[in-house]
Amino acid sequence: MTLQKRVILIGNYHALAEIAVLLQKESFKVDVIERFDEALASARKDPPKAVIFILPTYWQNVTDFVEKIGNELPHTEFIYVGSLVEGADQAVLQAHNVKTFTLGPVPKEELARFITKLLW
Repeated sequence: MTLQKRVILIGNYHALAEIAVLLQKESFKVDVIERFDEALASARKDPPKAVIFILPTYWQNVTDFVEKIGNELPHTEFIYVGSLVEGADQAVLQAHNVKTFTLGPVPKEELARFITKLLW
């Protein structure tokens, strides 16, 4: 019997819903959390296999999130999926071993395959 790997999805609600379904089909337990403070509390309470940021909105600061919790969760992968990553943010994200993936004309199914391959 294989245990489900838990992941937390944070970010754009419309993108999250579709990707959550695709990851559930790949046997992940998916928690969709829109607010960063709720995601921090959830990750601290029950550390996930991964925290995945999907098209976070401009007021959601991914670098602050990763800096606050990255060292507390050494076995958790952090994945950033965005339309662009600013140079300064990219340096901070890389320093915390965040995997970045820039969306373009990539089908969501391909994104789900990428995440699955990375985490299994």
